[in-house]
Amino acid sequence: MLKVASTLSRYSTERFIPLKNVAVQVIIHSFAAEVCIKQIFINSEELEAPIEAVYCFPIEEQAAIYSFEAILDDGRKIQAQIKEKKSAQREYCNALKQGHGAFLLEQDEKSNDIFTISVGSLKPQAKCKIEIRYVQELELIDDGQRIQFILPTTIAPRYSSISAGDGHIKSPGITTSKYVQSAPYTISFSCSIASLPIVSINSPSHPIQVTIESNDNQYPKMNASLVQENTHLDRDIILNMDLKQQQIHTYTLVEKQAIMVSLVPTLELCHTSNKMEQINCEYIFVVDCSGSMAEENKIDYARQAMSIFIKSLPVGSYFNIFRFGSTYEQFNHNQITIEYNEESAKNAMTYITDMKANLGGTELYSVLSHLQKSPPKTNYSRQIFLLTDGEIDDVDKVLRLCYSMSDTTRIFSFGLGSAPSRALVKGLARVTNGSFLFIPPNTHVDTAVARQLDKALQPCLVNLKIQCHFDNNELQNYRISPKNLPPISAKQRLNIYIMMPKSVEGTISGSIEFRTETDNILERVTFNETQPLPSLIATRLAAKSIITDLQTDDYNSKSSCQERFIEQQKADKKQELIDISIQHQILSPFTAFIGIETRTEQEIASSSGKMILREVPIEISDKKSLSIDYDAGEDDDDDDASADYDLSRVQEYCAITVCEEGAYSEEDVDCEEDVDCEEDVGYKEDVDCSEEFLETIPKSPILAEKEKFSQSEYSNSLPRDRKSRSRSRSPLLSIKRRCCKRRELSNSDDSQGLNDESLCNNQQKDDIESSDVIRQIINLQNFSGLWSINDLKQIMTLLQQSTVTTLLKNDDWEKILGDYETIDKNIILSMIIMCIFMKYFINDEPLWKPLMKKCAKAMENQLGKTEYNETTDKIKEVV
Repeated sequence: MLKVASTLSRYSTERFIPLKNVAVQVIIHSFAAEVCIKQIFINSEELEAPIEAVYCFPIEEQAAIYSFEAILDDGRKIQAQIKEKKSAQREYCNALKQGHGAFLLEQDEKSNDIFTISVGSLKPQAKCKIEIRYVQELELIDDGQRIQFILPTTIAPRYSSISAGDGHIKSPGITTSKYVQSAPYTISFSCSIASLPIVSINSPSHPIQVTIESNDNQYPKMNASLVQENTHLDRDIILNMDLKQQQIHTYTLVEKQAIMVSLVPTLELCHTSNKMEQINCEYIFVVDCSGSMAEENKIDYARQAMSIFIKSLPVGSYFNIFRFGSTYEQFNHNQITIEYNEESAKNAMTYITDMKANLGGTELYSVLSHLQKSPPKTNYSRQIFLLTDGEIDDVDKVLRLCYSMSDTTRIFSFGLGSAPSRALVKGLARVTNGSFLFIPPNTHVDTAVARQLDKALQPCLVNLKIQCHFDNNELQNYRISPKNLPPISAKQRLNIYIMMPKSVEGTISGSIEFRTETDNILERVTFNETQPLPSLIATRLAAKSIITDLQTDDYNSKSSCQERFIEQQKADKKQELIDISIQHQILSPFTAFIGIETRTEQEIASSSGKMILREVPIEISDKKSLSIDYDAGEDDDDDDASADYDLSRVQEYCAITVCEEGAYSEEDVDCEEDVDCEEDVGYKEDVDCSEEFLETIPKSPILAEKEKFSQSEYSNSLPRDRKSRSRSRSPLLSIKRRCCKRRELSNSDDSQGLNDESLCNNQQKDDIESSDVIRQIINLQNFSGLWSINDLKQIMTLLQQSTVTTLLKNDDWEKILGDYETIDKNIILSMIIMCIFMKYFINDEPLWKPLMKKCAKAMENQLGKTEYNETTDKIKEVV
């Protein structure tokens, strides 16, 4: 059994924890974020002795860390420099040995999202502020409609692979730090956003407040920060920025030493450029069923995702399901993949329903090694869909294994939970030319998975080539990164970097072309005496991208079969990586930041006493009730290896919607003061919201996703320059507030015809129940992709829970079905459902789109293309 103590044991008093506070400041640009992390360390030990503070923490694995500075309490600043890691470690140790202060920042070589900071010989009662600066790319998600920023804050307990000789939970990185449920240090977070056409900002992870500084209609300037002043580092901070329109265009940033080109192709471009015939695919689903998947409903979300997968597969394809933990097992034991037919689909759904988080640790390497040894069928490619919380230690080893099968296999990885390993989830997709998606708690997993599955099934741009033409011949020796361009789907962003051989003086003229495998030009970016910007954002990201290329090249350094040559090639790649890291001062797994505080002889003499090691404990999600065994070799006699989790607490979620015309404030909601906003949320009797309304709210762990209501309907009534707050720790309370807000708007603007019933009940039906209606209708879909006429009454009853009931009466259904006596009633019913979804449930398109493709395919096969199109058009007119 895995347990984490609820107290700090020997860390039970704050004076033994040198880290006091973390502050993060972020500036969001259109494609990247600039981040500054400030950490405060204080030696408050009772013993008059110096300490060595060690803190292991996460940073986005693709972040380009370019600055590490220590600010002492006397005002001195120690600017660290990047050096080869072993050299930096020796310099650090020598400085401490001589009585000086020293500061070291290292990136873990096994998992590139783990970093360790060492503050050496911090004097008694002394204070030190550490500042770490980096830039990172921003994710473009939800079909180009949303930009997402994620700040990792904690490292979940990671399982050390049995194949690595351990087979137990171990401390993160190269430390012996302990995991605890609560630590005294907290985080503050603020984010400035400009130069983006933002419609709204929300956070699925934390309550936030948003301040609008300028009301520019096109690019409003906004600040977002955490509502709570003392926020614990127990889960990643996620910030979603909804755009006014889909971001589908080519964007460039020209600097003196690097150019960045951001391509977001349209669906039409992907279709027209992809002339390949349909490729036969095997679909293999690998599901994490380790004990850690029991928390945060992750195993339930995995089951939900698998249901969508199984229902959406093309008829006649091949598939299988593997579940893994300390061991692994497969749905069909006789073959790696079996044919997808009605019987196998039904048995697979039963298998999915019975899945539990009961397989102990997270031994991912074994199941992937088994798949690597069993290649796909002849003339088939393989697509692996991996769902995991990513809590493993041997990330680099797993990535090397997956790279070896990347010629036949693509991995679509899903990171579940509040703190998945971003290095693993993103790395798996990167080395196999796949795609990744992070699914935080309280998220509609089926919607997110359906969107990703749609990408896997639709055409994409593959085998792209980049050609550069510069008028200046001195720039011809450029370097393109990523070296191997991944397949890119429609409305997905691909950032390309061109690193110049030298810093450009003057202007740049030339062009950059995206070409297909057959040398057709897809996109051309032209520069005509363009003046480079003095910034270094693209240059730093380019250097980091090249470092990642060199790490990947190391996976395949085998031009010779002789071991001596293979090792030499790896050593050469490693040295090239180190050289790039030092040249551009961008941290890598094989380099480190080192800074020395030179002390006088008098200061050295006054700092008496033996130095004490203080490792900062790692706080994990407060929803976990794990106890972690740090000792290897001890086997718990447990039939059920899952942990004992406390799920009694209400799932937390908060979202703020910022309209173009302004934002909400506490003054806007009459009932705000009547609501208890403490962590254990309670409700006052005088809250203005009817019991009938509250009873209609579905009891769902992902209710929070459904809280949003239409901004456009209310934006004109909202005041300008006000703060937007969401302090509620309960999704139900948030809905109460929205209800109260709508009532206020109704009373203040009779011209809109709004009233209590319409605002509370109708809006609640539209926004809260629509996706649940779709889910229940999808559950009635047959294996073939069609719906049965025998389920007509049940489908009509479900649709009556939405606004569709006012548009289609019982007589309408009977008339439509009666007009097509020569066509199978199942087909007509399925057409009606398809047209209803397309017309009235467009906001839920990611949820039903893959299943509707299967439905349309089945109808077209039975009717023929011409009759299918004609019949569909007629039913569309009626619906």
